[in-house]
Amino acid sequence: MSPEDGPPPGSLPEGGLLKRSLVIAGHRTSVSLEAAFWEALRRLALARGLSVQALVGRIDAERGEQNLSSAIRVFVLRAVWPGERAEHTVEQHSAGGLSDECSPPSSSRGSPQARTRDP
Repeated sequence: MSPEDGPPPGSLPEGGLLKRSLVIAGHRTSVSLEAAFWEALRRLALARGLSVQALVGRIDAERGEQNLSSAIRVFVLRAVWPGERAEHTVEQHSAGGLSDECSPPSSSRGSPQARTRDP
């Protein structure tokens, strides 16, 4: 997939699940993601100088017991989460693992009740 195959910068495709076949660690596997996640993953891979397949291979190596599609979605969300650095890499996730929950961003948005739990 070349950079020209995607939608114009600033827009994300709409659509349901798209299933794609990849070879990861020598094994052929299928991954189902929404079109917007495929596009975001493609852009993240491009920014890192990797193919989508290579980036997914790194995510796969770090995911532990987490479902691969879920691990990819979490990786994409962490890469674009407010307060996270855009140059975030898979290796930076390895200390906490991809299955750790994301912390909410430290901003003034959202109600205090949404950010705290009752005892």
